[in-house]
Amino acid sequence: SSDKNFKLIKSIILNEFFFIPLINYFGHVPVLKMMALWYSPNKEYEKGRSQDFHLDCEDTRQIKVFIALDKITLKSGPMNIISADESKKIMIFFNRNSSGYVNSKKLSDSQIFKHIDKNKVKTLIADKGDILMVDTSRCYHYGSRPGSIPRNFFFLQFLSLSSNKIPIKFGVES
Repeated sequence: SSDKNFKLIKSIILNEFFFIPLINYFGHVPVLKMMALWYSPNKEYEKGRSQDFHLDCEDTRQIKVFIALDKITLKSGPMNIISADESKKIMIFFNRNSSGYVNSKKLSDSQIFKHIDKNKVKTLIADKGDILMVDTSRCYHYGSRPGSIPRNFFFLQFLSLSSNKIPIKFGVES
C-alpha cells in the first residue's frame, strides 16, 4: 500500500544516520525537492546527455541520494564522480562560477582528462540497499554509460534553503 511505502521512506529519511550528515553538510535542515524511482537501461551512449561529465545546476550545493535497488557493478553503467576539490580546478579552467550556480554543459572525457588524471575519477559501485550521497553541483560526474545490466535506484534530491528552485510565496491568503 502507498501508506506503508510512505512510512518506509519516512523512516529512512528521518533516521539519524541518514539525516544528520545532510544537516551537517548544508548547515541547516535541507529541503527534499524530489524523489523518484530511476531505471537506467544503459543500452546506448548518447553524446551531450548525463553520460558525459557535467555538473547539475539546481543549486550551489545539493545532495542527490541514490539507494541501490539492485547490485550496481561495472556492468551497470555506474555513476562516476570527481571530488569537489578536483572539480573546482576544472571549473576554474572552463571559467565556471565555482561559488554560485553553474551551467550544466557536458564535457567529454578528453576535455576532463586534460586537467586531471584518470585515477581521480571514482566509480560508485554498490550492493543492493547501499546509499550513495553525492553533491552533483560541486562534483563533476556521469552515469548510465552502456553496460549489460540495467541500474535501478530510489532517488532523493535535497537542496539548500537558498535554492532558487524552492518556490517561496509571501502574502496573505484570503
